[in-house]
Amino acid sequence: MSRVLILILSLVSFAGFVSASAQSSDVNVQIQKATSAFVEAPSTSTRAALVSELSAYQGPPTVQSINGHLTLLMYDAPSEDFPLILPTARAAAAHLEPVADTLPKQYLDTRFIAAVAAFNAEKDENAAYEMAHIQGMALGIEPDGVWPDWAKSTHYQAKAWALAMLADLKADRRKSVSQDAFDEILAAYPARKENQTASDALPLCEGKIRNRSRIQYPSLATRRGQWGALILEYDLNAEGRVINETVAAAVPEGFFEEESLEWVKKGRFRPKKPDEAGINCRIERRGIVQDLVFQLR
Repeated sequence: MSRVLILILSLVSFAGFVSASAQSSDVNVQIQKATSAFVEAPSTSTRAALVSELSAYQGPPTVQSINGHLTLLMYDAPSEDFPLILPTARAAAAHLEPVADTLPKQYLDTRFIAAVAAFNAEKDENAAYEMAHIQGMALGIEPDGVWPDWAKSTHYQAKAWALAMLADLKADRRKSVSQDAFDEILAAYPARKENQTASDALPLCEGKIRNRSRIQYPSLATRRGQWGALILEYDLNAEGRVINETVAAAVPEGFFEEESLEWVKKGRFRPKKPDEAGINCRIERRGIVQDLVFQLR
């Protein structure tokens, strides 16, 4: 769980991001000192001192203030103490919002961690909607026309968490969550443009992937009453067999991956018009994404 929470939050080092005068201000010097003291000797007192300096600062994001927020979050997140993590992540996300375009990874990481913490600490149904926003924003990050690996990972992690959250919330009669509202949020973000097929390539065959086997619900997850979701990604070869299968995201980690990969490998693509396969259309394709949700009823 902690590996998912951290999402490799990286401290920033970006010369020229803010003016020299802002960086040399007394309050930024105090934030830097408080951050260094906390890193050198993490304790309740040094953490409280850093929180106090960050809370008192009302200016625009600077190198020192951003590093202070991210340092605090990096220390809090692995604890899985969600009531502790939640205000830290929310404060960091709010502070980074003005520089979201400059630091998109750090900004989306902090929002993601805040949503996970809100769901685990308070079972907040709004966390599922927040994951929809994170999915959409991660889709639109394409510097130089390339979708970065970190943005793809964030998108799928948010998608897996959203699926698991929606399943859990819908099973809880005390909670109210709208699939329509969730879908409307996603629809408001532009969809990614798929890679164009070469002009001489055959079109894709119509058909379905069929799989007669069933996924065995892991006994350990059964004993714990565990809900979860996976995002699988795989290719099809010319015979319609699943190849290059991988888990793009899993919530939680370590429960459902092995069974899901074994299951998906047994799938076969069945073209609607078998006689046309390889002549008028092609079966092989790349980057198929499939969602799986696990829930005890």
